[in-house]
Amino acid sequence: MKRKLLYCGIFAAVMLFHGTSFAKDVIVDGLVYQLNDKEGTASLYTKTDVVITGDVVIPDVVTDNGKAYTVTVITGTPFKANTKITSVQLPSGLKKLVGRTFEGCTNLEKVTGGPESLDQIDAYTFDDTKWLNDQPDGFVVFKKWVLAYHGSYNGETFAIPNGVIGVVDNSFQANGSSIKPKKLFIPASVKSYSYMDVKYLRTLERIEVDVANVTYFNDAAGALYAYDYEYLRDGSYVTGQALIAMPPMIKADIFNVHSGTKFLASYSGSVTGIEQFNVPEGVEVLSMNVFRDASPKNIDLPSTIVDLDFGLYSTGNTDKVVIRATTMPKYDRLLFKNSWNTTLYVPDALVDAYKAVSTFTENLKNILPLSQYEGVDDVTVSSDATVIAIYGADGAERNCLQPGINIVRYSDGTARKVFHRD
Repeated sequence: MKRKLLYCGIFAAVMLFHGTSFAKDVIVDGLVYQLNDKEGTASLYTKTDVVITGDVVIPDVVTDNGKAYTVTVITGTPFKANTKITSVQLPSGLKKLVGRTFEGCTNLEKVTGGPESLDQIDAYTFDDTKWLNDQPDGFVVFKKWVLAYHGSYNGETFAIPNGVIGVVDNSFQANGSSIKPKKLFIPASVKSYSYMDVKYLRTLERIEVDVANVTYFNDAAGALYAYDYEYLRDGSYVTGQALIAMPPMIKADIFNVHSGTKFLASYSGSVTGIEQFNVPEGVEVLSMNVFRDASPKNIDLPSTIVDLDFGLYSTGNTDKVVIRATTMPKYDRLLFKNSWNTTLYVPDALVDAYKAVSTFTENLKNILPLSQYEGVDDVTVSSDATVIAIYGADGAERNCLQPGINIVRYSDGTARKVFHRD
């Protein structure tokens, strides 16, 4: 599964647009379904004024003019805060639970039906329901997704259960203060994870990913990366390696983003205690809020940066930011908002251009030429690392590189995706 880094945020619900592929809406038992003629599917997205109570059965299919449409998505808030429903039966062809669908259904005590696993479950889908609150201590897993963790945890390693394919954003928010591991382990099965699942593990020092995982890997410092991350730029998706998250208590005075990285995902650099944060050549994009609120002391951005969005919003802990690009990158007006303690260093020839833009002059302490900057320039990865394991895209170990995609694990704890032609 590829995660999409969208300008509307990683928490945004899937939007359903009316267009030529949608025939019409159809109403069944007070619930409104949007029909997709091309795919033969239906999405439950709202309700009428009918009061829905008791046991709710969402049908496997809805029909219109004799044509059957498989219900694959439940989105919007057709049930949100409905205190009158007591159980729900999900359709067998369901693929996505998008939005806070059942949040606040305080008397919902039973959830049945649906397939063995879902492609997507959004944050807060079952929050404040009797069903979720009554789940036993430990990981609460539903349709192969972690929804929450009940109880406390003080062990060394907080291991996501094998077989889980995703962790719902903010799963550990409610009791993050009572989950106190030093290490997070992500198994090979996980295909969906984000910074929002890490930030509440406040004692976390490193993240380790099973070497057979074909979606994520960790670097030597214990930060989390994705191999193939999609970023929406200028109306189309660009794919590349991305820094996803750093453990709040990462042990690194100097942090070098892993070579081959193209994007820094939202909040991925939001940690304190790092003296120097070096971003290597090849990184093109900072997403929004990369360093928001919890930021390194000094940040060094490469010449390849083309889009800053508002990735440096509220970097109150940061003294120096270097932008080495010889052309001013794209930026949002909120780029340096609340960054009054920060001095920006840019190529000497661009100092006047930056000073002519209010986004920079109104929010920064100073703008100085790059020739006056002194910092740590080492953004390389150890050349001493050796190959210790090779895996296929299916997670099976290999004796050598095979044609196609190979996952190569190195002795310094890092991993790379390698395409081999012969």
